[in-house]
Amino acid sequence: MVDARCSSISVLSTSVATSDFKAWAESWIALAKYPGARLPDEEARITKLVELWHAPVPSGWERSEPDQRLLDPNRRYCRTHTGGDRVPRAEHALECDILKPIPACTATVCLGAPLVDGVNAVPLTKDADGGRAGNVEADMFLLTWRAQGLLLLLVEVKVESNNAWYAAVENLRQMKLFLSSATPRAVFHTRLPELGLPDDLPTTAVVLAPLSFYTAPGKKSAAVAPARRLLQRMSHETRLDAVLATWDPESRAIETYPTD
Repeated sequence: MVDARCSSISVLSTSVATSDFKAWAESWIALAKYPGARLPDEEARITKLVELWHAPVPSGWERSEPDQRLLDPNRRYCRTHTGGDRVPRAEHALECDILKPIPACTATVCLGAPLVDGVNAVPLTKDADGGRAGNVEADMFLLTWRAQGLLLLLVEVKVESNNAWYAAVENLRQMKLFLSSATPRAVFHTRLPELGLPDDLPTTAVVLAPLSFYTAPGKKSAAVAPARRLLQRMSHETRLDAVLATWDPESRAIETYPTD
């Protein structure tokens, strides 16, 4: 008898080859979701995610130009909310904390490097059908300055929803699209032309959350180890730089989790 869980995973790899972009995008999320506290079929899921990473992205998703909100150098927090300045979701509040006010952001440290600039709500795709079903968005782009030079962080923010495994899969999907299109990579070139940025900035994929997100009992804490193994496998096979990280609002620091 074939295990139904493994069978459902196998179908994903064959369906992507003959489907459109929406199906490709949904295949990542199908591998991110699972019932119960423990991730089933971890090795099979990681293998399928590596295959998705190496497979070509179906056509019709690339944006011809970036969202104009992102190009204003005086604006970092780019989401709009009903009710004025109200920030309704915990994830958006965390983004707001990092990006506002602009003077305070100069003191923010990201993986040991000072924050130079940042934006949020970054669309990576267009929906070929004109709606939102096929959209993929990065929560934040953060530009930092290391001793070796500038580094871009492509950030997936979590506070309450989902878990570290789910977030890592989302972040990898975003990075695949980011690396496959010149349009999102040009945002900071337009915002900060005086820096003379190189065409291809080195980029790290970051799942960012408060410490409590990773340590909460049950599914959230159980998902951390599989998420780390996924990112390690991706790093080994693709040389991708991807980390789980925490945000400490008091020290205004983004740090790798765990720190050991």
